[in-house]
Amino acid sequence: MKQIYLLILILFATLSFADNKTCELEPPCHTSPHGFGGPVIKMTEIYRHTNFMLGAKGAFLYDNGYYIGAAGYSIANNNDYLNNTIANEKYNFSYVGLMLGRLFTPSKNFHINTQLLVGTAMTFLYRQDLEEKEHPIKLSEVDFGFVSEGEVGLLYDVNRFVKLELSSGFRYVHPSQYFTSRDLNSYSVNLGFWFGKF
Repeated sequence: MKQIYLLILILFATLSFADNKTCELEPPCHTSPHGFGGPVIKMTEIYRHTNFMLGAKGAFLYDNGYYIGAAGYSIANNNDYLNNTIANEKYNFSYVGLMLGRLFTPSKNFHINTQLLVGTAMTFLYRQDLEEKEHPIKLSEVDFGFVSEGEVGLLYDVNRFVKLELSSGFRYVHPSQYFTSRDLNSYSVNLGFWFGKF
């Protein structure tokens, strides 16, 4: 639980900074929303394996730098579930949640962002039966739990409508029936694109 409190503290400390310079130089500060969305690739450790997660996020972005939206991710490579002796049993891990963030603009083409995701994690256990051609994958168990993830990133303006994001974060997952928090908690390195109106 300490990680959750730390992530929330970082987010609210970030939100306490002064408003965007545009608001200071050209009052009044308008907060009409813009928006962005795009794909994300995460490299992280899950259940003793280095995994790649594929996902996407999207949000409404306001002129003062705050944004709110949603994001979701799922592992891209299959791995064996090691806690029992069932042959060919594998697992999948995914999570989705509400995303809150803040975007800073220290220079013309570079930006810094911090964000916090809070949502639901899903772990799936399934068995691959290669001899069955019609239904080779049989789902055995599904479990749900709480997840939170904080990130800090650097963005570069590729052009007027596209930003390239490189970020790092830490994910906390509440222990489930089949996995401990240590199995699923991890740092991540993330690469993503923001497409939209800024």
